[in-house]
Amino acid sequence: MQPYTFKRQGGAWYIDLPEYLRLGGKQEDLQMVAGADDVLDLLAEHRDSVKLLLSETPFEKADHLRLLEPGAPEEGGAFYHLGSLEGKRLDRTVWLCNVLLFVFGKIPDDIYVKKTL
Repeated sequence: MQPYTFKRQGGAWYIDLPEYLRLGGKQEDLQMVAGADDVLDLLAEHRDSVKLLLSETPFEKADHLRLLEPGAPEEGGAFYHLGSLEGKRLDRTVWLCNVLLFVFGKIPDDIYVKKTL
């Protein structure tokens, strides 16, 4: 289980991964789009940052992202289904980009997520 910070900059959400940028990655690679940005809006509750715990294994009070479909090889990333958010039914499809490879080392079948204070 690892904490990650997501920040809103200029109206767009980005995962804060300075080590990715130091290794030559691009800031635009870190942008959350296609549903992930909407979920972050809900979790942030009008703030410009939110910290989330992410894991491939279930943990207490975590919401579950289930892999629906990997992206095309030239795009990478994957579509996930998020059935609930903080215990409330959501039923949303979100796209998570290739930064998954940096965070998890692969495109995981399951991602568990929980907002921290």
